[in-house]
Amino acid sequence: MRWLSLTAACLAAGLLAAPAQEAKPTPTPLEVDDQALDIPVMMGEDVRGLKIPQYGPDGKLQMQFAAELARKLDEKTLELEQLKVDVADDEGLVEVEIPKSRFDLETRVLTGNDGAKIKRQDFEITGDTVEFHVRSRFSRLGGNVKMIIYSFDSIKDE
Repeated sequence: MRWLSLTAACLAAGLLAAPAQEAKPTPTPLEVDDQALDIPVMMGEDVRGLKIPQYGPDGKLQMQFAAELARKLDEKTLELEQLKVDVADDEGLVEVEIPKSRFDLETRVLTGNDGAKIKRQDFEITGDTVEFHVRSRFSRLGGNVKMIIYSFDSIKDE
């Protein structure tokens, strides 16, 4: 029963997607404003140590993108290496680590096929592929997904 509750909690938090569900994610109350992301990367130039903060309407830091290397492939695609995204939510800080990824500047969808890790103080989830929707904070891991739970204290039985 505890595993069922854990899975339901992860699905509700947007950390896992139901395998049969292929529909577009529904925006949640955590939806980020549609403000433009100012990404200082010129076409054909590598930028090292890129950090991009994103603030909410209240001025609080909601997300921070930090990449060791960024390069703009075309007008709508950014390639990132050793990316770390910190997302602040009601439950604490969620860290997303992706070794190699691409970010679509128009749809604001981040994808990676070289592994990914999502962790919070009480759990860690890894997978071979990741899709992260920045606007809704919806993420989907695929291929060889594993979860480690450090504490059941934050997961309540229903």
